[in-house]
Amino acid sequence: MEPREYILPKPRGEGHFSDPGCSLTPPPVYAPLRGETASPHAAGPYVVVRDTYKTLPVNYWVYPQDVDKAGPTYGKTPHIMAFFEKLYGVDYPWQKYDQISVVSGGGAESTSATAMTHNIMVDSKHEAEFSAEWIVAHELAHHWWGDLVTLCSWAHTWINESFATYSEYLYSAAENGSDEGDLNLLQKLNQYLREAKTRYIRPIVTERYDQPGDMFDGHTYPKGARVLHMLRNLLGDEAFFATLRHFLAEHAFRPVDTNDFINSVKEVTGQNLAWFFDQWLYKPGHPVFEVRSEWLADRKVVRMQVSQAQDFAQGVPVHHMPVTIGLYFPQGRVSKQVWIRAKEESFEFAAESKPDFVRFDVGNVLLKELNHPRDEDELRAQLKADDAVGRMEAAALLSGLKDSDEALRAVVDSALSDPFWAVRRTSIEALRRFPGGRTLAPLQRACLDSNSFVRAAALAALGDRRDRELGSFFRERFEKDESDLAMAEALRALGKTGDAGHIPFLKEIAAAPSFRNLLGNAAQQALDLLGSANVKGAKSSATEDLGSRASLSTSRSVSVSELGVWGSR
Repeated sequence: MEPREYILPKPRGEGHFSDPGCSLTPPPVYAPLRGETASPHAAGPYVVVRDTYKTLPVNYWVYPQDVDKAGPTYGKTPHIMAFFEKLYGVDYPWQKYDQISVVSGGGAESTSATAMTHNIMVDSKHEAEFSAEWIVAHELAHHWWGDLVTLCSWAHTWINESFATYSEYLYSAAENGSDEGDLNLLQKLNQYLREAKTRYIRPIVTERYDQPGDMFDGHTYPKGARVLHMLRNLLGDEAFFATLRHFLAEHAFRPVDTNDFINSVKEVTGQNLAWFFDQWLYKPGHPVFEVRSEWLADRKVVRMQVSQAQDFAQGVPVHHMPVTIGLYFPQGRVSKQVWIRAKEESFEFAAESKPDFVRFDVGNVLLKELNHPRDEDELRAQLKADDAVGRMEAAALLSGLKDSDEALRAVVDSALSDPFWAVRRTSIEALRRFPGGRTLAPLQRACLDSNSFVRAAALAALGDRRDRELGSFFRERFEKDESDLAMAEALRALGKTGDAGHIPFLKEIAAAPSFRNLLGNAAQQALDLLGSANVKGAKSSATEDLGSRASLSTSRSVSVSELGVWGSR
């Protein structure tokens, strides 16, 4: 392509940077000046696929072999831009927007241009399973949270990253429905808890770090997003979004710190929420709730005892917060809001009859760990009547009752007929804990599910049986399924059968091209299990694929159904 001249973009309006408390150089607006370089992060031979939003140029800089993937990968950018403009009450602040493929990394936004790993490029066939919407939304959100307002120091990194991460959820819930949104939030909770349990806890806002990169972790991204969700539920939607709009308008083109945001909350709502920000931003950790509930028939009340059991020695505070308790009856739910203010609390709720089940934290709003024992009848009722995340919890906990016929029937029914695919998939994971002879038929039926993530989970569960007799079934599913995710699981399952007769077939697949080499890698893994030599070009272990909903911070992450995320019954 011939070199082109480009005009250096400016803010869409008169912008300036000044703040007596922060001495920062205004961030530049990046654009290609000459040649095919669209960002300080990228240089190379590009094809520019041109799009627009209103009158703004929206361009996708892709490698020549990816031209057909530009639309499926980036095509919703104008739609997401419109969503954020309406949500945040501020027009997109710059005169153009470029997204540029680069060889490595993830997403790195600069003012008016974002460098994106080319690994997210997806064709129309695989778009549903490997959608790049989440990362497109995240990096685009930075043009408000990070560029229009930018952090005053690394201590306040959450203003960039927590808000962009929460923007992923906001777009997902609006575009794909509340179940997908709730699943996205659950996955973010799990991401943070893994870091908190296996690495460390720290305040979200802190000056204590070895290098700025230390701030880009599970606390700044998913924990901060969950904190914003709690703030939204505390304030209500109208006040919450009014606060965000006020903050952006008041501090546009200026560096900010956390106090600026806290002040915006107070100016808009009149509330002093220092207690909220102190425990969630300036203190480490999260509450660990031990909850016990019982129905007292003689008094016709439900008694709930709540205690906090977090590690106070690490500086984790006793948390103070509202929580919604749900009493579920055949005719519907009765919700009660209570305030947690102490380490030990006891509440009573009037109930003419025993509830089918009781839920602590309806809507899964709080960033928390929870141990709330319930009996089998309660869990089976919850699996039928709760929201999607509650049904996932019930399925996971019922898997601990592996000797119960009724528990098995409930989980099988959920695996085959729940209306939300993620609940069906969690139920399939739960079936792994029941006796194998009783789950073979339902798992085989689940391999015909309408959702490819469910089919893949069922094939993986069957594969782990290492049953030689299932080899023909796995071959049939590979031949008939159209999803690379499900087909890859069928190949891995073949390797677990121990039948060397499948080696020629697997070698043929391992050597053939496929989308992101998913099938070749899976075939090679199967060959490894069967003791065969590697096929050139295939990999013997699964690799993290940045574009896959199976490995990333997206609403379809396979890791969401981890059964250990919930406490005991």
